[in-house]
Amino acid sequence: MNATVDGMSDRLVATKEQFMELIKEVPSCGSALDPQVRQYLDEIGNWIRGVDCWEFGCGQFLVTRDESIR
Repeated sequence: MNATVDGMSDRLVATKEQFMELIKEVPSCGSALDPQVRQYLDEIGNWIRGVDCWEFGCGQFLVTRDESIR
């Protein structure tokens, strides 16, 4: 695989892992707000994952055997 693509993939994985670790460090906002804060952070993660799935699914950034990276 292309070194640039490998680097981007590694960066994506590292960023996801960092996001998951940082969520654990969010301080409590009180028992009334904590569930809402957690839901908000979960939805941000879902949005990011959705963009990732959309980009993969649309094929814009995929490479076939006979193509180079666009």
